[in-house]
Amino acid sequence: MSFPDSAQNHLQQQRERLQAQLDYALDRSMQDGLLIGIQVRSDGWTFKVLQRVTAESFPASVGGDVWQGYVWQTWQPRRAAMEGKLPDDVRLDLQYLRGLQWMPEHNDGTGPDILLLPGGEVTPFSLLFRLVGGEAVTGLQVDENGLMTLFEGEVEL
Repeated sequence: MSFPDSAQNHLQQQRERLQAQLDYALDRSMQDGLLIGIQVRSDGWTFKVLQRVTAESFPASVGGDVWQGYVWQTWQPRRAAMEGKLPDDVRLDLQYLRGLQWMPEHNDGTGPDILLLPGGEVTPFSLLFRLVGGEAVTGLQVDENGLMTLFEGEVEL
């Protein structure tokens, strides 16, 4: 019987945290009819929700972030932490399925990189958790129906 080394276990814990949040977000998106997104950074992730802007709820200084009366806001459901900050020794890499390239430098910081639609559809993607300076990699792959697959090591997309 073999046990995973501590580096791999460390990465798996981070993946499991995101997996639990994603599972919850998928359920809430379908139950409540919410358009939810995930904004990915190399050091973590944040869940966002698309909400209608009202004059009372949002300042006029937002300007270009408003799209046809809607704006992406950080999603804060009751009693749920819906973001993740990775430890300094772990990095996150987003890969879209079907050959699309993730370009984090083109994200203006307001919109999500991944969409979770109320009908259960998801932007198909793979997230790789990498140990800085090491070879350990663990990941989570999600198809267009929200089916999650866990993997260890590099995967050909």
